Order: sequence, then structure tokens, then C-alpha cells
Amino acid sequence: MAEGGDKENHARALLRDLASEPALGRSPVLVRSVGRQYPGEERPRWSFGLWHLRDGRAAWQGPVDPWQLSSQRPRRPADGDHQQRIWALAEALATELRSDGSQVLAYAAADGSVRAASARPPIAIDPGNSLLARRSVHGGPLPKTGLCDPAAEAGLLVFEITYDLEDNALSLELPALSGVDAFLGVLAAVECATRLLGEEVLILRGFTPPVDPRCAWLTVTPDPGVIEVNLAPARSLGEFEASMGALHRAATRVGLSAVRYRYNGAVTDSGGGGQITFGGPTPRESPFFQHPELLPGLLRYVNRHPALSYAFAMDCVGSASQGPRPDEGVRERFEELSVALDRIAVRPQLQEPETLWQSLAPLLVDASGNAHRAEINIEKLWNPHLALRGQLGLVELRSLGMEPSAERSTAVAALFALVLARLVKAAYREPLRDWGAALHDRFGLPHQLTADLDEVFADLRAHDLAVPTRLEELLRTPRPALARVELPGACLTVTRGLEFWPLMGDVASQEERSARVVDASTARLQLLVETSDKDAPGAISAAGVAIALRPQPGDRFVAGVRYRCFAPAPGLHPGLEPQDPLVVSWSRGDRHATLTLHEWIPGGGAYPGLPTDAADAAARRAARVVTEVGPGAAPPGLPVAQHLRGEFTVDLRRLAPSAHIGDPS
Repeated sequence: MAEGGDKENHARALLRDLASEPALGRSPVLVRSVGRQYPGEERPRWSFGLWHLRDGRAAWQGPVDPWQLSSQRPRRPADGDHQQRIWALAEALATELRSDGSQVLAYAAADGSVRAASARPPIAIDPGNSLLARRSVHGGPLPKTGLCDPAAEAGLLVFEITYDLEDNALSLELPALSGVDAFLGVLAAVECATRLLGEEVLILRGFTPPVDPRCAWLTVTPDPGVIEVNLAPARSLGEFEASMGALHRAATRVGLSAVRYRYNGAVTDSGGGGQITFGGPTPRESPFFQHPELLPGLLRYVNRHPALSYAFAMDCVGSASQGPRPDEGVRERFEELSVALDRIAVRPQLQEPETLWQSLAPLLVDASGNAHRAEINIEKLWNPHLALRGQLGLVELRSLGMEPSAERSTAVAALFALVLARLVKAAYREPLRDWGAALHDRFGLPHQLTADLDEVFADLRAHDLAVPTRLEELLRTPRPALARVELPGACLTVTRGLEFWPLMGDVASQEERSARVVDASTARLQLLVETSDKDAPGAISAAGVAIALRPQPGDRFVAGVRYRCFAPAPGLHPGLEPQDPLVVSWSRGDRHATLTLHEWIPGGGAYPGLPTDAADAAARRAARVVTEVGPGAAPPGLPVAQHLRGEFTVDLRRLAPSAHIGDPS
């Protein structure tokens, strides 16, 4: 469940800590709103946010939200006459709202709440107006048309005041406000009213605050397995790094982390995405409209450099992921994308915001046609069908996983910012490349991703946009090795590669779920041999099958191996047993090494619980690898599974009793 467990308590603690971070604004105001509602969910998910002014002024000097109080701070004793306090706030707020010439009516609603309705002349407030009875944002499921405020659209602002017994505080529900100036005016009125009444705490909830370049809005909301934090847009990489640093510090203080340790010690990201969105201070100032060839160039560039899709991705990549590439979806759409890009390049009229979006939006989707799940997401570029937030000039990169540190997140953001700058500096019109099976066969291996990333770095340098040395080092940080063994003059390193897990069932049946079910029982290993001379790498095998290593620059040799690491339920291929442990043998000269790679505790048994820390996780990973080195040579006549391999990778799952093994010669 998205909202299960103690997730909300952690979110509250995170908000309290974030509110104290100087990088995230001075005296932000906390607003409790509502988030998304997915099919099958009875109500929208909670969504809490912090709103602050970018110029350093305090955004809010009124009562704090109860969640922001420390347990040591004394509270005013609970007043038994809640209704009296509700009416007092309604009348005090009405007085403040009238100060700007608005007509205000305080009244009791049918649901028992007290409300204050405000409108400026010439609009007159009719007590019989049905708009006064608008339901609470928090009062049930979201309308199918989306969250809207008909009263506010008619010029009538309705404030609902109740008492929250759980938090022992008055609660004020805000209407949808038309702009930042209107929101600031309401905040000022609420501050004055609560100061007059001596209220120490107040819950602000309802519609989300409006935003423009003068302010910032950060939200915290639940998603399956994670607490999702959406940072406010940063105006520079320095501001982005400061915000990410504040987030990581606050998360650490409240017991949250960007990484997870599995029972067997494997390290993975939190499970959430590290998506990055690019745009401008206003929609029309978006770089994708200021430079109309930028978006088509980005699509071409990422297509030809799969490292930008996979090197910083989450665990689940491929067509079932949260951000599949265009060439991982429906074949016909990918072919049409080439046509669309070619037409945009030669017809300037197609570069206007509306036509640019119309040309590309139907093609930048996943296999089900979902525009949200696309590697390069343009649903907020110039989308007239997404009310209030569709025409913002934004492009979101969705194939990125959550990075373990603020510094690494900044490095990834800097890389893509430099790529965009390079595409502005020089038009990029290379045709889309149809990688075919090579896309996964080749770029599932970390070594190939690094080689492709080096090509990107070289291209950026050629355009005087070199990635700073420290950031390049962070971006090139290798995946941790599962095992490493040395024989005279050479070293074998075994590293976990990327695997492209298939969806369980058809796309349509899973489209309305909040999370998709995949068969994650396949693992991919990279076998990398580095030699100190020009000699051959030696003979290597996995599960008794000879593996041919491909030579690479720098006296390196690489191959990939796919195998079933556990029996899934549910899963594909019933009866296909796990190939666990996987035995990798390597011989060079008169020396021989055997690596026995276990997915779980060698010999069986259960772990006492999740790893307590990074050291415990590392110890569990090390215990799963048994290494033996001694004299010996490769056994003669090992089968070569020629028909089971791509250019780089052998799929050992296809070795069944009836399988035909290729000629060993």
C-alpha cells in the first residue's frame, strides 16, 4: 500500500526537519493538501508541502502547524469550547478580509463546519448561493474531472474552519487562490486574525498554494515502498545541490535513506525515482521553446547514447519500467518517431509549442500509451488536456534512479544540463539508431555503459562544455564488485549488470495499478578480465558452459551471463529451476580459480533480519562468494552455447535437458 505502516509519521518528521533547513527558505508555511488518487483507491493520498519566498523574506509568521512543535514545547491547555474558538476565528478572519474592500459572510455550513466566504464587488454574496456549499478537498474521492474549485472560479473564496481533535488545533481549509499575491494577502489576513486571538497552533490545509518565480513549493507524498519528495525547481546547480543536501540531511535525521539493503546484503536504491525536470522561469521562457531544436536533439542524442538511459537508472529498466526508451515500446511508434523528428527539423512551423507537443506527445509513451511513463516525459510541455499544469514548458527525465548522495545527484543533474547546453550550442540531427537486440545485450553491461559515457564526455569537451573533474569522477563511479580474483598477470572482476525484467501479464491489465508486477528472477553478471600484458585472458566458463570474452580497449575482455537466480511466485517459466549457486571457473596458464556465487546463505538458512548497516550488508555479500585458487587448467571440451548468446551476453536459462548445445569446436 502507498500509505501503509508508519509512513505518514516519517513524512511529518521529515517536513518538520526540512522546515528548519535554511536552504529551503525562511519561515516556510506548511500546507496539508491532497495528492494523486489511483484506480482502486478510495480517496486521494495525502500530500504535505512547504511554501517559501525565494527573496529571503519570511513566508509565514503565524501559528505553527502542530507537527512542527517539539515535544518539549509547552502547549496551551485544550479549550473545551471548540465551537466558540471556531466562530471567533471565522469572525476575526472576516474582519481582516473586509479590510481590502471585500464583501465577507461568516456562516454555519450544513456539514457542521463554520465558513467564511469572501468576494470583491461587484460580486455580491447571496446566502442561498449553492457555491457556498462546496465540499471539502479532504472530504472524499477526487472528482473524475480532477481537483477544482467552482466557487473560486466564480470569484467566491470559501474558507472552511473546523477543529482537529487529533492535533488539538483549529484547522483552516484554503480555497484555490488565483495567484501568489492573493495567497500572500490571505496569509497576512490569517496571521492578523490568529494573532488577535492568541492562537499558538493552526492547521492550514486545502488547495495547494499558487507558485510563480518568486516562491517555491516542496511536497512530500506517499508512493508504494517510499516517501516521495518533490523539490521546488532550482534556478542553478548550486541551488539544486543545496536543496538536495538539505533533503539528505533531514532524511538522515529522521531515519530515512536513499538506499536499501536487502536481506542478502545487496545494495539498491530506495525504490523511488530520481527524476529531473528541466524548464524555464515561465512557460514561454522554457529552453525547449527558446531553442525549438533542443527537444528533438535531446531525443536523438539519448537514443544514440544509451548510457544516458541506463547508467543512472533504477533497478527496474526496460519496457516495464517507469521510464522506458522509445525503442523499448511499440515498434511502429519508434519508426514514426523518426518521421516526426525529420519533419520538425525541416518545417519551422512544427517547432511552435502547440505543434511541437502535438507532434511528439503520441510517440513519447510506454507500451500501453501512458504518457507519464516515458523516458523523456513531455506531458507538461504544452498539453492542453492537463488542467492548470500541462502547459508549463517542462521536460522530465524519468529513467533516473534515486542517487545515494546529494553530490552524486548534483553530478547527474550537471551532466544532463551540459548535454542540453551542448544541444543548444550545436544542432544535433544524427538519425535515430535502431539498436535492436544489441540495446539490452550490450548496454546491460557496466563496462559498455562506461565506454558510452566516455563518448558523451568527449563530445562535451569538444564543444567546450567539459564535465568538471570531480563530477566526472562521481559519474564514473563503478558498481561495487560481487567478486574479484587474481591469477598471474590478470584479474577477473564479477559485477552485477542491468537486467530488463518482463511484465507479468499484459500491459492493459496492469495499467490501472499503482505498481507493476514483473518477473525479477533473472540476473545478469558482467565478467571482466584485465590483463597486464598482451596475452589472452584465459579460459572462462559459467555453469559448465564456455564463455567467449570480447576484447576491449586497454587489454580488457568482457562478457555477460544471464541466469535464473531464484524461483519467482508468480513468475514465468514454471519448472525452470534456479541456477544457484552459479559457478564461474577461470583458468590462465597453469593456475585455476573457481568462484561459487550464492544468492543466499551458502548451505541455506534464514538471515536474522535486514542488515543493520553498510558494514553488515558488505559482510553478507562477501559471505555469499566462495573463492578457490590453485594449480590447474581448464577442463577440455567444455560446451560452447553458441546459439544462446548475443554479441556480448550468454543466456544460461536456455540450457535445458532437451537443448541443443553447439559444437564445442
